[in-house]
Amino acid sequence: MKRIFAAIVIASSLTSCATTGDPSEGGLFGWSQSMSNQRIADRRAMNSSIQADTQDKWAEARRLNNQLSR
Repeated sequence: MKRIFAAIVIASSLTSCATTGDPSEGGLFGWSQSMSNQRIADRRAMNSSIQADTQDKWAEARRLNNQLSR
């Protein structure tokens, strides 16, 4: 009887864990591949946005520099 109760407690504790896409936070049972893929896609999108913004700033700096040198 105690073994059945222990098995139920262990099973319910494993299923009640929140999943995460970050393997450093999720542990062995709380990690989700789909959440990890979404996390990677979000980071790539943010990186692309930052790169585009950086290119815009460099273009603006070149334009302003050209105006100053005239």
